[in-house]
Formats: sequence, structure tokens, C-alpha cells
Amino acid sequence: MKAIQRLMTLPQLRAVANPLRQELLELLVGSPLTTHELADRLAVPPGRLYHHIGILERTGLIREVARRQRRGAIERTYRATAREYTVDDRLLARSRTRPVGDPLSSAVSTLFRNAAADVERAASRGLFGDPAVTERVVFEKQRVRLTATDLRRLRRRLQTWLADCVRANASGDSEINVAEVAIVVGFYPVAPAS
Repeated sequence: MKAIQRLMTLPQLRAVANPLRQELLELLVGSPLTTHELADRLAVPPGRLYHHIGILERTGLIREVARRQRRGAIERTYRATAREYTVDDRLLARSRTRPVGDPLSSAVSTLFRNAAADVERAASRGLFGDPAVTERVVFEKQRVRLTATDLRRLRRRLQTWLADCVRANASGDSEINVAEVAIVVGFYPVAPAS
């Protein structure tokens, strides 16, 4: 599994624009799973996943890592091809006027809708009232002006920190009191350089 894979094509971007495929990809980054295991974790019928798994596999975002005979059928196990996916800047720069519903807009909207749903589920489960968890909750948006040098430095620090998070998650520590948190990061231009 690669550490980082760049999304270089519109079909790849369309693949991650779907909320269910984002969830599948997130699970398959964590560990190899069969379609039935994925269906169990997502509480959906396996038949609902075959189309989405096919799209993720055709676009090179997941791959088959094992195959076995099970009750007269072939059961396939899939794994994400990378721990982290980023969108290639050239793909983002293709169009200055993007129609509503284009793959980039859809992918970003889906990412933030999924994050909002995570927050709502956590609140409904009372996790924000738990002192052990609440001290870790941070919601913040910043708009900053940086020199080109500082921008590169900040981007490298952010990428290093995210890679550290991925490595810590992949280490599989089996401690009993481990908190599971979600991280959503956006790092994007909002105005041209002056």
C-alpha cells in the first residue's frame, strides 16, 4: 500500500465524490475486507456495494488482495491502494468555471456532509458531554495570508502531521482506552497571490 496516491483523473474524482464510496475507501484504508464484511460494517445489503466496489477498483483506488471459494461462490477481499489520497493540482486547475455538481464540488460537498453527519452522530451519542473526549474537540476555520515560502513550509508541516496521524492509526495499537476521532482538513487558495 502506498502512503499517498494522487487522484489524477476525473473518473477518480467522481469515484470519491460519492458518499458511500468515501465510506468504503475509508474502511479499506483501515484493513482488507470482503464485500460482506464491508456490508456488515455499513449495515447495508452486500448487493448494494458491488457496483461501488467495481468503480473504486476500475479507477485504481482499491485492489483485490485475496480470493477464496466460499459456499460455491468466489469471495474477494479488497484493500485501498494508499493510506491517503490527494487531488492533483493540475486536475483542479482544468476549469475556472465549474458547474454545480461537477466532480470536484461533489467530492468536497460529500466530504463535509460526511463530517457533519459524524459530528451529529457523536452529539446524539452524548460524546461531547464526556470530559475525556470533549477536551479534544476542535472546530475552527482560519483564513491566512502567507508568503510563498511560509505557504510551502506550512503545507509541508501539515502533510507531515497528517502522515503522522495515518501512521499512528495504522500502527494498530490495542490499548484499551483509545479514543477514535475524525480529522477534516482543507488547504486551498481563496484569492490569487498579490
